Amino acid sequence: MRAVLPGLCALAVACGSSPPPLHPAGSAGDEGHGIIGQQSIQLLTPESSEIEETEEQRRLREARAYDYDYDYENRLEDEDSAAFGGDAYGGSVYGGYVVRPWPVTPPRRSPDYAMESNLSAAVEGTISWRGAVPAKLTTKCGAIEPLRVNQDRGLAGVVVYIESVKTGRVVEDYDHPLIVGGTVAKRGCALVPSTQVVAPVPSPVEIYSDAGPSKLKVTVGTDTAVYALQAAGHRPYGLESGTARIEAEDGTLAAAFVVGLRTTYYAITDERGHFRIDELAPGTHELTFWQAPLPKLVDGVLTYGSPTVTKKKVTVAKSKTAKLDVALGR
Repeated sequence: MRAVLPGLCALAVACGSSPPPLHPAGSAGDEGHGIIGQQSIQLLTPESSEIEETEEQRRLREARAYDYDYDYENRLEDEDSAAFGGDAYGGSVYGGYVVRPWPVTPPRRSPDYAMESNLSAAVEGTISWRGAVPAKLTTKCGAIEPLRVNQDRGLAGVVVYIESVKTGRVVEDYDHPLIVGGTVAKRGCALVPSTQVVAPVPSPVEIYSDAGPSKLKVTVGTDTAVYALQAAGHRPYGLESGTARIEAEDGTLAAAFVVGLRTTYYAITDERGHFRIDELAPGTHELTFWQAPLPKLVDGVLTYGSPTVTKKKVTVAKSKTAKLDVALGR
């Protein structure tokens, strides 16, 4: 009996004592019973929890408040701030490490046309380059090829799209980006691919460096942002609308162009300059041909003007393929 009493007394003292203080978030003692642990309890059982919010808890809760406004750039700029977060489970700031928020689901969208299955009309053609082919340009990085023209003068990398249709193909997942690529990477003295489409915007674009660090500039309209990438690093970018030009800040790399569209009807000419757009409804359609601006070398720096944009109308019959060839250039 005497051997048991000390243990009972110790248990009684422990039961009657006050609970230990909360350990700071991220400290060695914060393993389920510190501030983060208490926050998790409140998150899972907010109605039944009788834990009073301390000043430290209030500060952390307010720091986690975040307005999901789909602004990818602001979200990325705030990554180094302790106020960055969202309602990530268990808190968003832990031991000085900032946790990314859960991906934001964009509002559901649907094409602004009447969807119809089994559309069988199409339009195809070849884009050719007329006039002299521009010579290579040489920066301190190396040689730059302004155009991709084959031996038959077929022009690669031209975006062809139909901006609006009244009746179009069935698209079940239109609320998800229907992108071809969505990735830009530094390869030698160029950012590749030179031209690509993301649709429908807004859409994500991943920008990658190569084996060395890169300082890249993204221009959309009159807005410009510069990003420093580590070796083999990457940077997500959200293209809201329009066309993004991605280039080296010092103008030594051939730029990449990402064309953001809202239409599902688009193509990019291949190495022969050929394009084809399928699943069209019979009728007259207006096609837009978008060619990236040619670079100019000014004091060793590549500069770019405006793209070449040409529009052509074509009439297609049911189950038929219309032909449309276009020549661009001087």
